[in-house]
Amino acid sequence: MMQTLRNKMKHIMLITLLAFLATIIFSWGMGGFKNRLSKAQQGIIGVVNGTQINYEQFSASVNEQLEAMRAQTGNNDIPDYQVRQVRDQVWETLVSRILIQDEIRRQNITITDEEVVFTLRNRPPQFIMENEQFQTDGRFDFQKYREALENPNNYQSWIPVENYLRTMLPEQKIQQRIVSSVRVTDNELLQEYRRENETAKVRYAGFTTSDVSDENLLVSKSEIKNYYNENKDKFKVDEMRKIRYVLFEKNPSQEDTVQTYEDARDIITQLKRGADFAELAKDYSEDRGTAEKGGDLGFFGKNEMVGPFAEAAFSAKIRDIVGPVKSRFGLHIIQVLAKKREKGETKVHARHILLKFLASPETEENVYSSANYFYDEITENGNDAFDDVAAAGGQEVKETNAFPKGEFIPGLGLAGRINFLAFNNKKGWTSTPVTLNDNIIVFQVSDIIGEHYKPLEDVEKTAQNSILAQKKKDVCREQAQSFRETISKGTSFDEAAAANSIETAETGFFKWNDYIPKVGKNIDFTSAAFSLGKGEASDIIETSNGFFVLEVLDKQDADPKAFEEAKESLKNTYMQKKQRAFYIAWYNSLKAEADIEDFREVFF
Repeated sequence: MMQTLRNKMKHIMLITLLAFLATIIFSWGMGGFKNRLSKAQQGIIGVVNGTQINYEQFSASVNEQLEAMRAQTGNNDIPDYQVRQVRDQVWETLVSRILIQDEIRRQNITITDEEVVFTLRNRPPQFIMENEQFQTDGRFDFQKYREALENPNNYQSWIPVENYLRTMLPEQKIQQRIVSSVRVTDNELLQEYRRENETAKVRYAGFTTSDVSDENLLVSKSEIKNYYNENKDKFKVDEMRKIRYVLFEKNPSQEDTVQTYEDARDIITQLKRGADFAELAKDYSEDRGTAEKGGDLGFFGKNEMVGPFAEAAFSAKIRDIVGPVKSRFGLHIIQVLAKKREKGETKVHARHILLKFLASPETEENVYSSANYFYDEITENGNDAFDDVAAAGGQEVKETNAFPKGEFIPGLGLAGRINFLAFNNKKGWTSTPVTLNDNIIVFQVSDIIGEHYKPLEDVEKTAQNSILAQKKKDVCREQAQSFRETISKGTSFDEAAAANSIETAETGFFKWNDYIPKVGKNIDFTSAAFSLGKGEASDIIETSNGFFVLEVLDKQDADPKAFEEAKESLKNTYMQKKQRAFYIAWYNSLKAEADIEDFREVFF
């Protein structure tokens, strides 16, 4: 029973206790690091109030998250932007943990053994309650849980759970201490209830820039020039860099491909000798989405699978072992388990073992050797020999377009470390071999474009459009003001609209947070609708695309009796909401005052 729990705790404790699980070789670029180099060379990726975050620690947590994503999606290839998101999430988690642990120590918050035991016995963590071992008919069974907890044979299995609680309980204590001062008044509850239950219905006149024709709006050369001079910062271009590079790809060699075929044939031999397909799939299949299920793909139609796979599967007899079948994913070993007709279509139930064509360690070593040889030759012959050395080795030299600091590099993607190195070294500087995704790159800073302003001739159209947009908004403002002045003189909303040939529109009943067609979510519009009385007209309301004037047609106030009935449940919900907001504000203040050094750009 306890084996599954131990396996689950392994993953939880990886993140919770920030274990050192991996050591990743890091190839350093030379120069440009200044003070960051000394810490980064020691494998320190960040420092929070003096507490160091090691590269191995950070990478272990990132890899854990990425592995979970791969297992969930069945896709080994995670896009660069998602990898970056995971790194950001892990960074924030580590920073948060350090800051809160510092505060726990500062406030001298401790946890006793008695508190751990009480929590373990009476308030088990959510992941325990969700574990199937402790459920009956899909619900947490306290008796089952207590029996497992009190069984002396399970003593060792509960130690990780106790350690987890020793980590989490102080955090819960400090959170309770922080939010203990939060109070909710009856007036706050009433206002919240009103925002959720009051509705309003309005008529409005819109004066939007999309309705103003360009025909009579002229923009002179002098206006464009004046706009350019007055808004020059809008046309400022930060320093940019270009790099020239040679990419050394870790593609599988011919020998690697042959070896993959040999591995596939060896697995097929094992299967024909009686080996269990599901067990071999768990051991060898590189399809993460199905390996743990013994390679089971379920029933599928012919058009649901890649061509070669589908042809082989639909041609095979039930229980036959077919393969190796090559597709763009690699080599498949297939076994058809059943066939059926469904809605006039034949469907196959099959399982497979996928072997991908991957570079072997020897091939990867050869790629590293080629990259290092390339760099050594440039070091020996000088940076000017970049092209000659590449030509001699049959390598292609590519050059990027100009790119800004910390941003996407054309042709290379989110290559943060390459960007960092490019901006911290001089023109002509050549990097040592740098890892980029699954490949190696050696690059040279080929150009530095200093900070400058785009010339007027390049931005003339942009300036003209901005001036034109402002002129349109001025026209809308004048129209809205004229309309509102007509109403203020005693003319009704409808009469003022008719006199000025203005189309009006009506909303249905809406609440505070509802989206209003043609208006969107605009707090000024909504506030006017709920603050004015029935029949009253608003002042002009400015939005991003023009102006509005509204008249309240009807309002439905919150029911006082219903409020009293819902008061207690609303109080609990609103208290939690207010506590969360209070705690987040406290944490953000704690973080803002912290001394945080972030060296991630040196590594990635």
